[in-house]
Amino acid sequence: RRYANKPAFELFTITCKAVLRNAFEEGWIRRDPARRVQNPPNVATTKSPLLTCEEVRIWLEWKSKARNSCTTKSQMEQVHKASCFMLLTGLLWADIKDLTFADIADGYVELIRSKNRSKQHAKSYCLALSPEAIDVVGSGKSHSLLFHCPTSNQILLDCLRFIAADLGIKKKV
Repeated sequence: RRYANKPAFELFTITCKAVLRNAFEEGWIRRDPARRVQNPPNVATTKSPLLTCEEVRIWLEWKSKARNSCTTKSQMEQVHKASCFMLLTGLLWADIKDLTFADIADGYVELIRSKNRSKQHAKSYCLALSPEAIDVVGSGKSHSLLFHCPTSNQILLDCLRFIAADLGIKKKV
């Protein structure tokens, strides 16, 4: 009953620690590997850097009314489009910045991972895209980039911070 309000991960940690402590006390193992492990912090009281479902919903619905002082409205819309694609797929900016329309076919996106960025000796991964992610991408010429975002990382961050502030989201971007 005292564990009813605890999240599953915290319960798992507590249970594992108890089992290991018991095994040590019974002499089944020589030392208690969990002796220095602390219970995880209470997730409800910890400030989460992740967007909530409601924040994701309003982010996806955002329409550019104004523009950041450093960017054009078109650049702001492209950054927003790219961020929506990242939210819907779980991909990082490094994964999507060089994607072209040729990389997307039949509801899948092909990602190429290589240390030297050449396709020789590279690993290829396919990720199924949701209909919403496909809608965000739209259509275009096969070898053109999906997102025509500013090349400066600082401008990208400024755009994302502007969108977050415009939506009233107070989380670190």
